[in-house]
Amino acid sequence: MKFIKGFFKFIWNLLVIIVAVVIIFFGFMIFRSDGFDKKYIGEEYDVDQADKIKVILDCDNSLGSFWEVDDGLVLSYLLNKPEADLLGITTTFGNRTYDHKYTVNMLYKVGRTDIPLFKGEQTPDDGITEAAIFLAETVAMYPGEVSIIAAGPVGN
Repeated sequence: MKFIKGFFKFIWNLLVIIVAVVIIFFGFMIFRSDGFDKKYIGEEYDVDQADKIKVILDCDNSLGSFWEVDDGLVLSYLLNKPEADLLGITTTFGNRTYDHKYTVNMLYKVGRTDIPLFKGEQTPDDGITEAAIFLAETVAMYPGEVSIIAAGPVGN
C-alpha cells in the first residue's frame, strides 16, 4: 500500500511540475515581447490599383444579430484589406429570414457607403434580382478579373 501511495504522490508531483513549467514557459513567451508585433499594428500600406483584386461579396450577412457571423467577418476582412477592390456587395436569403439591414448598418458604421449594395433573392423563387443583374453586368465589364466570394447560399 505504501508503494501505491508513493507512486501516486510521485505522479501528482510530476504533473504539478509539468503544469508549472508549461505556465512559466508560456508566461515567459508572452511577457518577453520585444515589440515585434506592435510595430505592425495600425501600419497602413498602399497597393497599386493594378495589383488589386476585383471582388464582389455575395452574402447573407447577419452580423449584428444573434445568428451566424461568418459573412460579416468576411465583409470586415475585405473592408480592411487594401489588396481587395470591393466592387460591390449583393445580399441574399440564408440565415433564417432575409434581412438587408445588417450589411447596410455595417457599411454605414465604417463609413463605406460608397460601396454599391444590391438586394438579391429573398426566397429561393424570386428570379432575376437587382443583385443578379449587378453580378452579370460587372463580370461582363471585367472579363476574367472578378472574384465572387459567395458566402451565402448562392441565390443570386
